[in-house]
Amino acid sequence: MVLGFNNQAFLWGELRKNNPRKLEKLPIVQKCLGSIEGNFSVSFEQPEIKADYYFCGGFGNFEHIKFTKGVYFTDYPVTEDYKNADTNEHYYEYFKTLGNDRYLQPDQVFIKQRPYNLFLLQMVYPKDYHQTLHALKWATESKRYTIFKTHPAHNGDQNYKAFWGVAKKIGVISEYTELVDNYRSEELVNEADMIFSADSALTLKAVLKSIPTFAMRNFQMNDIVPVIPEIPLDIKVPIVSKDKAIKWFDWFYRTVCNDITKDDFKDKINRRLNLYKNGATDKELHSLTFLKNKGLA
Repeated sequence: MVLGFNNQAFLWGELRKNNPRKLEKLPIVQKCLGSIEGNFSVSFEQPEIKADYYFCGGFGNFEHIKFTKGVYFTDYPVTEDYKNADTNEHYYEYFKTLGNDRYLQPDQVFIKQRPYNLFLLQMVYPKDYHQTLHALKWATESKRYTIFKTHPAHNGDQNYKAFWGVAKKIGVISEYTELVDNYRSEELVNEADMIFSADSALTLKAVLKSIPTFAMRNFQMNDIVPVIPEIPLDIKVPIVSKDKAIKWFDWFYRTVCNDITKDDFKDKINRRLNLYKNGATDKELHSLTFLKNKGLA
């Protein structure tokens, strides 16, 4: 099914109409799709729709739009291209000034009662079912108290309490596992000993705050954050070094992010599009060296 740009924005909104925290991003989707020049098929956050190009709200900050044929959308290669980035701390410090929450958070502030690890719940069924059960099993068997934080903007199809009931019947709920709902992320992240998830964008915030972190499947930060599908009981995760983080954030902003808050957003998107049309590959259009040579980074 091929939809026009306006219909794509309409579809995106319809699929999220019962979710105000996601629906508030609709003007960004409309602005993004309204900036494209040309006649071709696109998909905005609908991987099941086959299209020439894919757009996606940014990792960590929705405004940092991703534009791709698949890389960093459905495919997450380890390239180590970030090593070609500058050692200037500009973008590292810039990200520290941002909220780095993809969606609006609840107002309730979490107050720490005891040391904890933090697991960030996402789509517990079906996408993250096995990862979430494994995380619960790990917390119970390792006897490492872990808070499982609900996603602030799920689509209404993620019944966390029902999932918790299923997990309890399976035998992975214990005194070391706690379901926490309706708290904002900032304090929960700040006080955590370790942060992990299937592939949450809050990993970005954990790196900026020098908190040990990992994911359970391939995702945007593969290059500097470990991916550990099977968690050892005695797991120890190193903090991502500041030197690595500085280079990665420089590379990430300049190659993956298309910042819709900037005046040159439309120009950059269409220049990238023309490079695609002229034969440039996904790998090239996410290479810092290539984009520098084209005046796009």
